[in-house]
Amino acid sequence: MKKKILFVFPLLIMACVGIFIWRINRLHDVCIKSFDSKAEMIIKNVTHKDVERVGGYVYGFYVKNEDTFYEDYIEQNPSFMYAVNENNQKVLEETGRYVLCVDHRYFCVEADKWDDKLFRYREMMSERPQISNFMADDVGDIISPLVSTDYLKMSDEPEFYSWKDTFGLASFEDLVEFYSRTGDDMYTLKDDEKAILISVYAFGKWHPEAMQIKVREDNSGIEFKLLRYIKEEKIQYDER
Repeated sequence: MKKKILFVFPLLIMACVGIFIWRINRLHDVCIKSFDSKAEMIIKNVTHKDVERVGGYVYGFYVKNEDTFYEDYIEQNPSFMYAVNENNQKVLEETGRYVLCVDHRYFCVEADKWDDKLFRYREMMSERPQISNFMADDVGDIISPLVSTDYLKMSDEPEFYSWKDTFGLASFEDLVEFYSRTGDDMYTLKDDEKAILISVYAFGKWHPEAMQIKVREDNSGIEFKLLRYIKEEKIQYDER
């Protein structure tokens, strides 16, 4: 009996060591679903650690090799659209900040400023602009090219953002190209006004033409303006 125990014990130790080595070397996928659950961005076998929430709707992961991350996981990814540099200008090179589009929904992946191995990622959307004049906590979401994750303000005046506040946009043509990837039913063009009407997601459904994004006449940036209030599943026209 003792001989059997002496024989089995080393095997158990070896098995435990093998499982430990496998666990620390096992690669994990990085994934995130869009807020409307229509799309999911997945980067396969990219990290040894579990994904962590780093704030708001932003998540983080540590890449197994930061030196080849762009070549191995971004550049060859069929969902990769473009990169943006430190001035938020669109480029096609390694910058540490990347825009991907999966099933008509946008996601961004960005290198952390202080940790070379850490990358942050999120869906490109505005975080719940207030869209109702009935209840303060009524909220909605839009697909958004804005770098900031701050709330869109609710006011009588359009809210202005310069092109530098966006992920790589610099003209009306860029704005149209951006939203054209979201699907034909998600936007309406107003070419003569250099404006685009987009859908707002609220109460579990998309409400078409509920927000306007217009390019300023001097082409300095874009203005967001809510065109309709939304209460439950009914669209109420703005009567302010």
